[in-house]
Amino acid sequence: MDTCFSGESPSGSLVRAASGIHVTSKSLPAVPFTVISAANKDQVASWDKEARHGLFTKHLLDALYGAADNKRYGNADNRITLSEIKGYLDREMTYAARRQFGREQQATVIGDPEKVIVILNK
Repeated sequence: MDTCFSGESPSGSLVRAASGIHVTSKSLPAVPFTVISAANKDQVASWDKEARHGLFTKHLLDALYGAADNKRYGNADNRITLSEIKGYLDREMTYAARRQFGREQQATVIGDPEKVIVILNK
């Protein structure tokens, strides 16, 4: 989920005289689906000018196309699990946010870590 910029863009605020919001989530019972979001609840999602979309989207697409299954993050079995995606995002996207913008951005991942998300055709 990479949905918006909380009213901010690379060139400044999109909405004049507006305040950000703070959301407190309730504990929910276990659910049979997977959620991958761009940042933690107290972080902002960064924009990748070169890729022309969110930093999260860029790195999630890289992960889904196979980068998360290489030996550094996965086991190179052509099956990308949620755990492999999380490991890739934690290292690559989080590092890129720190390096490029000097701020924290860590994806939130909810679901069965062993769930296979992609089977690669190689």
